[in-house]
Amino acid sequence: MNKQDLRVLKTQKALMQAFTDLLKTKEFDRITVQDLCDVAFIQRSTFYRHYNDKYHLLASATKTALEHIKQAQISEQHAQNHRLRLEQYIDNLLTFVCENKAIIQHVISHNLHDEVTTIIYKQVYQTVYQQTLADMRAGKQLDINLNIYSHFLAGGLISIIINWTYASDNLQSVESVKSNIVALMDSARKAHLK
Repeated sequence: MNKQDLRVLKTQKALMQAFTDLLKTKEFDRITVQDLCDVAFIQRSTFYRHYNDKYHLLASATKTALEHIKQAQISEQHAQNHRLRLEQYIDNLLTFVCENKAIIQHVISHNLHDEVTTIIYKQVYQTVYQQTLADMRAGKQLDINLNIYSHFLAGGLISIIINWTYASDNLQSVESVKSNIVALMDSARKAHLK
């Protein structure tokens, strides 16, 4: 990695940290680019070299977090077993939501629900679609349309996670929610992929 790449990474990391810190104390619509620059100790021109605006930063932060979830290390045993791989993916996703619950609630409740949900939805949809496509290439047959199947599972998963995030009592543990989601997704897979 060259010196330029390292500076870019340090700047982006500083901006992401500033963004996270500011969201803990300020509503998203009240955060300005100048606020981000002040907390990250960078110039506005530096911010604009990396991002178009704070919405671009939000999208980037969400995508980065989801990529970390998706690429979380999966053991060789899990890679060969669909249910274990699904459990690990759902566990990573729910753990991320749990660890960042206050920020997620804050961002979603302040007119960013559509933007954040769309980013998460696309990621989950792609994961379901690609895994199902891999199963089909391995000889399995899907008895319904792949796009409809993927949209249905992604939409259901996102809805469950959002409702769980906002549940005032939030009595269900990560493990409980994970086992319910995995059971539903596994049932859909067994019913339609043979």
